Amino acid sequence: MGQEEKMRRDFDLSWDPVKQPFFTHGLDFREFDGVSIDGFRGTGAPENRDAFPVSLRRATRLDTRLPAGSIRLENVRRENK
Repeated sequence: MGQEEKMRRDFDLSWDPVKQPFFTHGLDFREFDGVSIDGFRGTGAPENRDAFPVSLRRATRLDTRLPAGSIRLENVRRENK
């Protein structure tokens, strides 16, 4: 697996008015071992209907209290407390 132990706490994300559909997720993590996200407030790109506030791919040991509908998971092992 790639990088280890990434933590994001109390993070706000806002978008400027963007029209390009190639902008995607608010936070995008790939190939991580140990991801913790707590207190994230934001959205995916406003002009991209497929964008999620948070996207995680190929990660292990996910710890988050974010609502399931705000996270896109692909091949992730989740550990909620």
